[in-house]
Amino acid sequence: MKLSRSAILSALVASLLLLGLVTVVSAADPSVTITGYAYTGPPLVTADDATNVAPNSATLNGEIIYRGSSNVTCRGFEWGYETGNYIASWNETGAFEEGAFSHNVSGLTGNVYVYWRAFAINTQGQGNSMELSFLTTALPGPPTDFVVIGVGDTMVGLSWAIGAKADIIVIRGSSNGYPSSVTDGYLVYSGNETSLTIDGLNLETSTYYYRAWSHNDYGYSAAYAEGYAGNPIGIPSIIFVVSMCGFALWKKGWIRILLSVCIIIWGTFAMQYDIKIAAPLLALGAILFIMSIMKHIETAREAQA
Repeated sequence: MKLSRSAILSALVASLLLLGLVTVVSAADPSVTITGYAYTGPPLVTADDATNVAPNSATLNGEIIYRGSSNVTCRGFEWGYETGNYIASWNETGAFEEGAFSHNVSGLTGNVYVYWRAFAINTQGQGNSMELSFLTTALPGPPTDFVVIGVGDTMVGLSWAIGAKADIIVIRGSSNGYPSSVTDGYLVYSGNETSLTIDGLNLETSTYYYRAWSHNDYGYSAAYAEGYAGNPIGIPSIIFVVSMCGFALWKKGWIRILLSVCIIIWGTFAMQYDIKIAAPLLALGAILFIMSIMKHIETAREAQA
């Protein structure tokens, strides 16, 4: 039977269409392999939603669903703060088959969108997943308008404004300087009120230091607020300094020198708390020191004469 020219042409077109369909299916589905038409391009990669999202870190998750014609030699992630603009990346090298991989990234900016994708590389090139994004969480801002006021001789009043994105305020106290962390000193308050009164103190002879942090589900604020109330150097200390001044009036030159130096050191220490107390101490110590040196020189000359 002899075929017509139109029948031959139709059969040829159908064969070409079938060939094209097989090629497309093979590229889209790695499980399809037809001799002569197996997919041999870059790896096929997908990405899953980021997990463990925190203010400054998150876990990125990817998967190689088909490695291509050879093992994947590099896989990783790229990310940034604008879509399509990846300013940071992470990768690992080796010989990787199909499978999931992940990496925890740190150093992210809090409360911003992060755009990212997974990638894998074989001898045919780099395959990328679709771009995904997530919003980093935010640590709270520190308390604001933090005020500590002594009320009489036994009470201290504290007031503050709740920090941004804060759930509660945590205040720690100490009589030996400001608490260095949220575990140092003793707990004064934890809650969402904006003021507090503390009674049973002795403001005449002691100083009470308070430092406040904000807290939410993601942790404590990086910054804090602070204040103190009481006598920064204490009445017994002032009595001690006055006593040193009295001893400095003795005729013994070396005693004057020693005690005037002590006054200067004490004034320097008080400088960080109250300039009105520190400045007179420094001035008095300097004067007594100069007088002591002059008296010592005069005594030495008299002894030589």
